Amino acid sequence: MLNELGQQVAKLFGGRFSLTNLLPVTVLAALVSLLVAAGAYTDHPADVVAVVVRLGKHPVQAGLVVFGVVLAGVLLRPFQVALVQFLEGYWRTRALTLLNEVATEQHRRRRHSAEIVSRFEGTDPESGSFEAVVAQAHRNWRLERAAERAEQIFRRYPKEEGRLMPTHIGNVLRAGEDAAGARYGLQLNAITERLWPSLSSRMSGSISRNLDTIDTMCALCVALAAATVAALPTLRHPSGWTWIPLFTAITAAVAYRAALRAATGHARLLAAAVDLHRFDMLTALHLPLPFSPVEEIRFNKALSAFLGETDGTQPQVFPGMLVPYEHPAPSVPAPNSDESA
Repeated sequence: MLNELGQQVAKLFGGRFSLTNLLPVTVLAALVSLLVAAGAYTDHPADVVAVVVRLGKHPVQAGLVVFGVVLAGVLLRPFQVALVQFLEGYWRTRALTLLNEVATEQHRRRRHSAEIVSRFEGTDPESGSFEAVVAQAHRNWRLERAAERAEQIFRRYPKEEGRLMPTHIGNVLRAGEDAAGARYGLQLNAITERLWPSLSSRMSGSISRNLDTIDTMCALCVALAAATVAALPTLRHPSGWTWIPLFTAITAAVAYRAALRAATGHARLLAAAVDLHRFDMLTALHLPLPFSPVEEIRFNKALSAFLGETDGTQPQVFPGMLVPYEHPAPSVPAPNSDESA
């Protein structure tokens, strides 16, 4: 039933739409509506049971409430997209310029510290007493563990400091985008529109589903954080609802961790897409395939620069195009079985 409802709603709104897209803002609207209906923002004791019983006795009123919550979710959907971009670190307003610089500097220092710690090399235990050798080996083990953790942290950041983002999840996503094509001299942000049509249906479906998961978890994190702020008045309310802000805050943290895990998986998917389909992209562009990894890197750097800088308003010559186009040979129709007989 829910699948049929989702399909009907998708037909109504068109595009990529699912009930999970409305989940974050719907949860926020439902919680705030419940708090208002139960009197959580007044001096009267909140009675949730009475609200639920009253809605149960009036099905029409309950249906109108559900419809209103869903409608609020639909109307707030564009703001949800903006909040997801905010969580990923795209802070373009002047009011957030200082905060952007401070947050980016914090991540720059964390990246630099992780890079230094990750370079640790253990030393051989010096000759001496058994206790001294054991103590030195234990120190080496602890430092090696710290170096491994620092290496994992360092890999979650872009290699170029100019590409750092002010949020953790933004850095994970950008590091994955940069690493996916950098091994072959490709800039993913310059070739994405050309690479995407060449992907297999299974690969493109996996990437789309993973992106939906990241968007949903990020939006759910922001919605639950907003719900935590909305539920703060219950801390001083005599209704005993002090657990609501704590529950929403913990759930928001869990959603953020889930978004980080999905972002790490997204980096692996992007790398697999470039590994498997970069030559399909060149074939679709009617460009010759490279004969060696060295030639491929040189060719891909020129191609990425050309695709990234050309705005399409004036014809330009691809600087790496020193060879003719590779056009596929026309297919010969198969002979008719009746004529061949």
